[in-house]
Amino acid sequence: MNLPEAFLARMKKQLGAEYDAFVASYDADTSYGLRLNLLKGTVDEIIPVLPFALTNVPWIRKDFM
Repeated sequence: MNLPEAFLARMKKQLGAEYDAFVASYDADTSYGLRLNLLKGTVDEIIPVLPFALTNVPWIRKDFM
């Protein structure tokens, strides 16, 4: 990714030792997340109509999906 030099300089100053990990994160695979508004329907109603598959993440309760 081609980030502006001024931005990189500012982030290097703010992040210190974590700067290299920050820059490397731009080359990592993109992760996407989805949160459901349970006021709009239940998990059992919403999941089947989604046009894509979902996988659980370790920090979410298993009974939630």
